[in-house]
Amino acid sequence: MMTNNNTNSTVGTKPRTGLIGGMSLKVRRQMAAEAVIESHRYRSVNDRMLSRYEAVPAVLPSADDLADMGGDIIAIARALDSGLSASAFGTAIENGLGLRAFCRAVKAGLDVHAFSAAVNNGLSAPDFADTVESLDIDTLNWGLQCFTEQAVEVKAHPDLTERTLRWLEQRGYAA
Repeated sequence: MMTNNNTNSTVGTKPRTGLIGGMSLKVRRQMAAEAVIESHRYRSVNDRMLSRYEAVPAVLPSADDLADMGGDIIAIARALDSGLSASAFGTAIENGLGLRAFCRAVKAGLDVHAFSAAVNNGLSAPDFADTVESLDIDTLNWGLQCFTEQAVEVKAHPDLTERTLRWLEQRGYAA
């Protein structure tokens, strides 16, 4: 005959706190954000593995470096998870992107795909910080999309006269 002598009953015990394994929710979020940033730091898994043994160029600074530059690593990790191009973000940082302004924009609802496309098409990083300060997020997202469309159009048709005539023709003003 088998008996069950379970002395680990939860009846009558204290309710659990926000600590799991001695870590608060804030610390766990911070650690998760660091893991997301680390997963995007290198171009490939091979580069990430090689970086432990030799100097391999990273696409992004480390989470600690981003925090030291004034970035909110939780907002940055959320943007990377939402589709922010790590290479475009890294390029913007190298060109002087204000991380505080960028993180505020992410928290407000920045369209990270439009931002990535705009940076890849020549958006000036310092100008972005000024724009974040002066526009609401919907106008900023619309502006990033317009910037990208215009940059693509200029690359496809570099001659201003040709571009203007195409624009007028598309709208029915030119014959």
